[in-house]
Amino acid sequence: MNLVKIYAVQILRAFRSRNARRMRRINDHVLRDAVIYPAPPNIKLAVITYIFSKILAKPRFLKRECLPCLKNIEALLNKLIRARRSEEEAQEILGLIEREIEEIEKKDPRFLNNLLIKGRLKTAATLYAQGISAGAAAELVGVDKQEVLEYAGQTLMADRMKEAKPIAKRMAQLRAFLEG
Repeated sequence: MNLVKIYAVQILRAFRSRNARRMRRINDHVLRDAVIYPAPPNIKLAVITYIFSKILAKPRFLKRECLPCLKNIEALLNKLIRARRSEEEAQEILGLIEREIEEIEKKDPRFLNNLLIKGRLKTAATLYAQGISAGAAAELVGVDKQEVLEYAGQTLMADRMKEAKPIAKRMAQLRAFLEG
């Protein structure tokens, strides 16, 4: 399934309105669906929507010097909406969006890890927390498995992803499994 076609219009609307919260909700949906349909464009879309939510939440990326890049991203999102169903075409456009993200960051570099690296790492760790193996998540996103494990270990991500069950309920389920 091509999630790019499903989410492109929503992403463009959130991006145009500079709505970081909406973009974050879209990212949550894209990530959930990317676990089920882990095609390369879907994974890249998950990384990009996370980065967009960060860009939109930081006023320094919305300043005048970044406006040309933001307009280019909007144009690329429009192109993505009009693109045929080709996975290769979606990958190419998403790659161009990543280049625009790099250009935005060049205007105000502040971190050791750039936005793309942070976005890939966060996406891989979230995929891992949702049940994909650390190795598979790292490979899908293009980061080192050890980095994913370290990042996930430094966060409470896995704890937030899982539903907590009281010990009594766990024991009851175990008894039912063993008896049945």
